[in-house]
Amino acid sequence: MSNLYSKIHFISILNTVLRLIYVFFLAKILGSELYGLLAYGQSWYLALLPFAALGLGSVLSISVGRKDESSKETTELVLAARIISISTLAFVSFILAFVYEADSQTFTLLCIFSIALIGKGASSWAVTMFQAYERSKNILKMEKRFRPIELICGLCVAYFTENIIYIAANHSFFMCAQGVYSIALVKAKIGSIKPNWNMKLITSMVYSVLPLALASPFSQFLLQGPILLLKSFGGSLTMVGNLALSMQGFVILNLLFSSVGTAVVPVLSRANKKDERNIEVYTRHAIKITVVLGVCTALVGAIFAKNIILFIFPEGFELAANYIGILLLALVPAIGKNLLRSVLITRKKFKTILFADTVGVLALFLCCYYMIQDLQYLGIIIAILAGYSSSAFIVFIAVLRVQKIKVRGDISIQLISLVLVLILYFGLLSNFEIREAALVTFTVYLIVLFVCKIITWEEIEIASRIIRRKSK
Repeated sequence: MSNLYSKIHFISILNTVLRLIYVFFLAKILGSELYGLLAYGQSWYLALLPFAALGLGSVLSISVGRKDESSKETTELVLAARIISISTLAFVSFILAFVYEADSQTFTLLCIFSIALIGKGASSWAVTMFQAYERSKNILKMEKRFRPIELICGLCVAYFTENIIYIAANHSFFMCAQGVYSIALVKAKIGSIKPNWNMKLITSMVYSVLPLALASPFSQFLLQGPILLLKSFGGSLTMVGNLALSMQGFVILNLLFSSVGTAVVPVLSRANKKDERNIEVYTRHAIKITVVLGVCTALVGAIFAKNIILFIFPEGFELAANYIGILLLALVPAIGKNLLRSVLITRKKFKTILFADTVGVLALFLCCYYMIQDLQYLGIIIAILAGYSSSAFIVFIAVLRVQKIKVRGDISIQLISLVLVLILYFGLLSNFEIREAALVTFTVYLIVLFVCKIITWEEIEIASRIIRRKSK
């Protein structure tokens, strides 16, 4: 079973890497403006997609896992709820596009992505079903059969037409094709499922997980929202294209750490019943990972990312290259938020998670509203930092309170080092280029890590052995 989950995790990361390569080629072919408009359309439907799940994946997994008499009814209710939510979201997407988008090309683009929303919603329901019924190997079949073909066809369409409407149509077609295939695969591997349209039971079921149902879209909005808000508050398509390109690197790095947080939830759930100490150990390690790896990843990215972007894209993406070093600092709160929220999920603190994500979205929105007009591209970068930092701060405080951990000893040293590193980095930015400032800060931070014994050679050796064992 662990080997299967490792394969699924590998496929997920591989798909993300392939998507990153695909995005780089698209941006190269289309240029910053057309790519910005295409990215706006994708963010539009991806921001709406989490509302389709309604947080019912956990309900389904628990019910099916118990193998009681109600599991069949729950499965049927979840299917009915998913049909309603997907249909409603697609309709709402059409209406919003009609009301808010006067430009015919943008309106057409959003309508096409609204259709993709239906297919993506169907395939995500199938993924939930296979996970609940422990048939996760079928997820690999879905991804392997459709994702590579979609990307290849998308690049061919982009190269020969340079038309974003055709590129969006290609994406929508494959999303719908995968949706139809996934439904057939569920029927073949699990059995025929008929939706239960008892609205009273559906409403009761959704209400029971309402905080979690709302938290997921808000959390996703921190990723997709900046692109939508940048365009909505007057940012040019060139700015949108630059931000979309930068966010791709941010997303793939964030995904690597997010998957760790998701994977440990079952382990922490068992520890919650058996050994309280295990959760505290995880919490302390999560804080260390957040500070050490978050800062190191951000600084290393700042050292190399600008030159890589300028080498691949000589023209049109200067904004992405110049500000990527600041944007990547958002990895620190983003990683911390994703790792530490696993503790809150284990403790069933869904309202706290919702509150943290709501504050993050509000901070993002308010900073965009007040800063984009004056600071332009720098304004959206600050807004992203504010959104993730405010949300992560609430999660951090909540975890400390739940676990009754005091900020002293190793935790206080890690936090102090984080603050000092940020002060040094931004101080250097006023006199040096981002690459030089990041290189000096990274060197100083490595010295601090070992001198203050925040990390040790023994910990590095243990981590290396774990990585080698996993790779085998």
